[in-house]
Amino acid sequence: MRLNIRQLVTKRPKTKILTNTTWQRTLAAVVYFLLFTFLLSSGLFVSKLHLEVGQPSPQLIRAPWEKTIEDIDKYREDQEEAARAVQPVYKPDEEFLTSVARDLSTAFLALRDALNTSNAETKVKVAKLRQTSPFAVLSEETLLNLLEVSPELLNEQEQKAGEIILGNARSTDNGARSQAKATELRSLIKEEIDDADFSEDFKGFLHAFVDTKITQPTLIEDTDATERLRQAARATVRVEVYYYKAEQKIVGPGDIVDEKIMRVLQGYGLVENRSPWRAVGGIAIIVAACILSTALYTYQYRRNMAEITKKLYLIGLVVTLVLLIGKAAVALNLGGAEYNSLVGILIPVAWATMTIAILVDAQMAFLISVILAVFVGVLVDPIMTTTYGTQVGLVAFFGGIVGVHSVSQLSQRSDLARAGLYIAAVNVFMVGGIALISGMGLAAWLVSLLLAIVNGLASSVLAVGTLHWFESGFHITSASSYDSSSLSKFSCSSVASPSGAKVFTA
Repeated sequence: MRLNIRQLVTKRPKTKILTNTTWQRTLAAVVYFLLFTFLLSSGLFVSKLHLEVGQPSPQLIRAPWEKTIEDIDKYREDQEEAARAVQPVYKPDEEFLTSVARDLSTAFLALRDALNTSNAETKVKVAKLRQTSPFAVLSEETLLNLLEVSPELLNEQEQKAGEIILGNARSTDNGARSQAKATELRSLIKEEIDDADFSEDFKGFLHAFVDTKITQPTLIEDTDATERLRQAARATVRVEVYYYKAEQKIVGPGDIVDEKIMRVLQGYGLVENRSPWRAVGGIAIIVAACILSTALYTYQYRRNMAEITKKLYLIGLVVTLVLLIGKAAVALNLGGAEYNSLVGILIPVAWATMTIAILVDAQMAFLISVILAVFVGVLVDPIMTTTYGTQVGLVAFFGGIVGVHSVSQLSQRSDLARAGLYIAAVNVFMVGGIALISGMGLAAWLVSLLLAIVNGLASSVLAVGTLHWFESGFHITSASSYDSSSLSKFSCSSVASPSGAKVFTA
């Protein structure tokens, strides 16, 4: 018997590739990622009006439903305008003024020491005075006249000079707030010195001191006090609210679209105010996070689950079907925009979670219920401008959770009908709570209750009708999630599938 080496070399890698499911799971994850992203974001590309501020409207536009629109953009602009109108609060620059007071005291101390040095020659006294600012810039005649002042008068003049110089520099009205104001402050101080009861020589000394020492602003901005006043000014601004009733005219054909009209149209989502691709990117990130969460959960807790790859395909298919049904649901017209926003309640998330709980795993079904609640919220409101997505997502989440619980003790397929009643009941409670919180009108409340009941019953009907097809198509038996005692009750008969697995029927 001849051994064919070429066949062995080529056959072994092929068998390894076929038996390796990692690449299959990766490919499936990519396909489902693209599919989910497409289904969730396709509503962003619905044709909208393209209007510009200052241009005439090409058609009559009415309010689709009753809505209160808060002009948040104008509110923020008015707040900042009110804050800018607040004048800054200033306070004395204590560090600079302390140095000025110290220099003034040093100048008077030098003059006082010269007066008290009686045994020194006049030229020595003058030379010593010139070592202290501002005596260096004064004439010798002025210095000689200053040396003739009595010590008692000198103390009085020092006090008065300090009041004039430091008093004006410290004053929030007269003090210098900028470099340009410092020049005005020097002129003001000199005028008051000239008006005071000083000798001409003493006035010259004080003028020289002011010119050499008051060289910068004497006031600095009190940022804390200024910010408090600006916050108070912002608090006085009130948000402008526009209230529109259903079918009320927003803008007519040929009317100029102003800022107010544009904000109302944007509030209703009637105009395209940004690129949809940005929102598509955000949705893609959400979808990727959900798929990654499922993959991490499977890797961490369900690695040993039999036929896990096949069951992951089943989960992806069920989620896809839910999104397709959801797309059809949100396209329904119930006769009014207010009612049309409620059709997301019809999306049968509980059907998906019950199916996954029966055919895959209850814990996995809990995770999928969270993911589907997020998907449903995004599907209803892709750009998240209203609360409808959150409301529908809450109903979907609790309906899906109850769906899993309702089949946890499943003994026969007829119990799925009872599960539908449980789901309808929790949907009714959730819709009632949301209606009370949001202030929903009575008519809309009744419509939402009807949709909640239909959702529960439809979920059970879909579960009964599709369970057999999923079992047969994926060769997965519902026994994988339940013990043998429950399984004996679950089925009245069983038939063998071509793969040898048993498929249970009612």
